[in-house]
Amino acid sequence: MITDKDIIASAKIYMERYGQEALPKALEKIQNFEIQGDERGREVWNKIAWAINWMQNPSTSANEVVQ
Repeated sequence: MITDKDIIASAKIYMERYGQEALPKALEKIQNFEIQGDERGREVWNKIAWAINWMQNPSTSANEVVQ
């Protein structure tokens, strides 16, 4: 089971590695998981993308991110 703490940690690592490109790269991963039919991978990366967006844009509401 992946915890919220794991999601935040993963998002931070991804942001450190890719900077401002972290969110577009995370969204790309989500698309790849969708193409592969990997629902669990898509779900996890959707959460990571949400966390990246939230950390990069703290004024963005939770409902404005990725679906």
